[in-house]
Amino acid sequence: MLYALICTDKPGHLEVRKANRDAHIAYLKSTPVTHAGPFLNEAGETIGSVVVIEAGDRAGAEDWAA
Repeated sequence: MLYALICTDKPGHLEVRKANRDAHIAYLKSTPVTHAGPFLNEAGETIGSVVVIEAGDRAGAEDWAA
């Protein structure tokens, strides 16, 4: 079953996100993530993400998210 996770960045976290982007994407590719993408603010800056994962049940999705 697919589960969508809504992730919100901490205020002022854009530079940390940019500095870790490549490692973050590499990690996601090694997990049950099927789709992922950013949420943007009005200025086009990333402020969060949606991540879709394949998990056997909601508990499995919550474990992955933790």
